Amino acid sequence: MAFSITTWAIFIKKLNFFKKFQEINDQFYKFFAEQQQAEHLDRLAVQNSDSYYAQVYIKLKNEMNALVRLDTQFASKRGISHMERLLAKYNQDLSNNLSQGQSTLATISSMAVYVGLLGTVWGIIIAFQGLATTQGNAMDKIAPGIAEALFATAIGLIAAIPAGMIYNLFQSKVKNNIILFQGYAQELLNRLEKDFFL
Repeated sequence: MAFSITTWAIFIKKLNFFKKFQEINDQFYKFFAEQQQAEHLDRLAVQNSDSYYAQVYIKLKNEMNALVRLDTQFASKRGISHMERLLAKYNQDLSNNLSQGQSTLATISSMAVYVGLLGTVWGIIIAFQGLATTQGNAMDKIAPGIAEALFATAIGLIAAIPAGMIYNLFQSKVKNNIILFQGYAQELLNRLEKDFFL
């Protein structure tokens, strides 16, 4: 029962998280794609600072400004390679953030089956113990144990099957969001290169 409650709690939390995450990042990406003037985009990024895309934009823009101020002569080569390393880090940070709760779902999906199996074995042991001590109607003795074994199996499956399905659902969402971010990161890198060095 605890496995099932945990699974559905994670499902509700992550569903709300992904919905909000996608909405706010889609909104900023729309601004990013449509707005060509850097000053306006800087302002929009600050106004939409809840967006991970906007946060990355602000960090990279600040890093690039600092690099250009410190080292104008080699800013082009160093700046782009530095931005690429930062974007790789932000990509990994995003992956870690989006994957929170996934290990719990994977554990529940695999462990709940074994817990159910343990209950099944225990119920069958009880049933055979009842059978060994009976002298009359055997069904009266073994029926409770068999029922308990089947109930344990059902409980294990009720927890394991949704956990596996929910894990796969969110794993797909994680991968899709990482792909979208990587596309945005490349566009952002191209824009910063154009704004600063071309």
